[in-house]
Amino acid sequence: MDWTILVNARKILDNLWEKTDLRGRCWGIVKKEGNPFKGTNIVLAVGDELVLVSQDNDHLKIHEFVLVDNNSTSLGKQVHALIEEAMLPLKTQ
Repeated sequence: MDWTILVNARKILDNLWEKTDLRGRCWGIVKKEGNPFKGTNIVLAVGDELVLVSQDNDHLKIHEFVLVDNNSTSLGKQVHALIEEAMLPLKTQ
């Protein structure tokens, strides 16, 4: 798979990357059937919010996690805005 879209996403997220409490890249198991985190991933966290950006073929997927029951996080909104502003293809969940 060509990871260019995810590489470009990491570049446009750089300012946000510098402000996070946790940041990193991780690799999801590719051979695991149905793994939504397969391949390379970008992880950002602030406080009790965590966002993981993965690539699904030719689209980015943004996975948001929070310690409370909520459908969207403020960090996730920032990631969405930056990716949309860069006009990278985005697949909503």
